[in-house]
Amino acid sequence: MKRPRYWIATTEGSVEITAISEETPGLPSVLCLSDSFQALPLSKAYNEFVRAPTGIIEKLTGRKAFRTDISAPIAQGQSWHLGMCIAHLSWGSLPQNHSFDHIWATGAINPALEIVPVHHIEEKWAQSGELVTHARLAGEKIDIFLHPENAQELPDTDCDVVRIHSITHIQDLEKILHSSASGLISKWLLLSKTVSKKRGLAVLTSILLLAGLFAFLPISRLSSWVG
Repeated sequence: MKRPRYWIATTEGSVEITAISEETPGLPSVLCLSDSFQALPLSKAYNEFVRAPTGIIEKLTGRKAFRTDISAPIAQGQSWHLGMCIAHLSWGSLPQNHSFDHIWATGAINPALEIVPVHHIEEKWAQSGELVTHARLAGEKIDIFLHPENAQELPDTDCDVVRIHSITHIQDLEKILHSSASGLISKWLLLSKTVSKKRGLAVLTSILLLAGLFAFLPISRLSSWVG
């Protein structure tokens, strides 16, 4: 089974993610024009999106640094998050539940891994006409990933070519992406819940210890502290 082609929707046209390679962990992640030495201005934001503790890709994949090649520059913004995340989660393994030809995505992601709606959906889809024509002539499918609110903004699409996936959380990808990538999502979510639970228990324990301490202190000592 071949690897799908990954597309980030922009108002200037669909930008393809042409390569992702893991780099030395101590180096910053970089976004480059395909097959060139040219780092793009978005590299700083991309590195922050990848690297813990600011980003999510390292948390989801366990890998700290990447070089990612794209077919054209992307302006500042956050709507590239979803397409970039999907590509990183599934680049090293093939999807198991669908035969993907093209994955087209737009959407921001917040630190809680929730998908955030973005703007200019109609314009982005209109700029993807060349991709749609290519897919139709080749008998291929375009799988669209975006927030439900943005899905409602899509113009009428050719059902023979397009499949729409409305998602609100990265966990929604578990039924779609390869199981190895999905397992990473579940593991991260479980770890996050465990850490939050432990923090809550630690706070509760501290409160109970303080309450116990005050219970055994003489009233005169308490009065002197308050005074």
